Amino acid sequence: MLRQACSRYEAAVALKPNSHAALYNWGVALSDLARAVKQSDPAEAVGALHLASQKYAQSLQLHPRNPQALNNWGLVLQELSSDARDWSERDALVRAAMEKFRLALRSRPDFDRGCYNLGTVFYTFAMALQGATDTSQSKSARDLSVRTLMAVAAQYICLAHALQPSKDIYRKSLSVVRQMLPLPFLRAGYLTAPRARSIGSVTETYRRDWFVLDHRSLRQASSMETSLSTAGAGVLSTQQRGASTAAAASNAASDDDPLVLPLEELLAVRRCAEPSLPEGGGIWISTQALPTGIYLVADDIAAADAWVDALVLCQHLVGSRSSEALEEALVPAPARRGKHGSAMAG
Repeated sequence: MLRQACSRYEAAVALKPNSHAALYNWGVALSDLARAVKQSDPAEAVGALHLASQKYAQSLQLHPRNPQALNNWGLVLQELSSDARDWSERDALVRAAMEKFRLALRSRPDFDRGCYNLGTVFYTFAMALQGATDTSQSKSARDLSVRTLMAVAAQYICLAHALQPSKDIYRKSLSVVRQMLPLPFLRAGYLTAPRARSIGSVTETYRRDWFVLDHRSLRQASSMETSLSTAGAGVLSTQQRGASTAAAASNAASDDDPLVLPLEELLAVRRCAEPSLPEGGGIWISTQALPTGIYLVADDIAAADAWVDALVLCQHLVGSRSSEALEEALVPAPARRGKHGSAMAG
């Protein structure tokens, strides 16, 4: 039946080469065929996946940024990565899959499946890297990469759950990875940002500081928030944790106001390549208070992409009045009640 379906879609494309729907459906049929014959004929399954990848690519040339086609293409690339000949090939296929899921997500921020799939591909990649022996990284560098990838995986799975709290698979997956988050925050890390008092001036002054993101805002972390987020994430080394905490304490002692960007005020977030910025991955954020935008710089492009995805999705959750689901994922109700109770008792 699946082979017949593939033949029918092939004939449909021959009659109407510019039909993105026929190309997309052909890709779906090929993906289904690959799953059906994977055990009995692995070679045919791999061939079907490669052909499916081509059909999704052709469909997207005609209908760019179709989130479902991008998502399915990412799934095909992820499946191909599991049969890669070596780590280099696997790495390339996984990163290509991540790119497709990310494009799907940015095209439609409410696309919970794309968000969840992006989380699972990060998680699977982290697990594969943890057991890899043919990489060029040292063990300490590999362990740090694994922890970073796990934290990013947890970020996307948490956001997928916030987008669709009723889906059981998201809830169960979040229970597995939740401890990998920099709780009680969704994301934490270094960003190079303009000092608050210099924003908009001719001579903006940039400084690398520790930032946190939760259901309320993206903000320069206080000393306590830095301690909480670095202890929870497990991404930093002991030396790096000490440096970030010392930086937060220094900032608190300065007369400069901390930079705070409330999620409810965000207008647009995107990656940028502004040559005048410090080295790293550029991020442009427009807010109600700063409609012309503010530039931030992550330490590298991968971190910048993860920050942008988190902000885009948090902006969507706040705009759709669904931020309570994210708050619940980060700080479950019993913990919030306990915190409030302690405050009242004091």
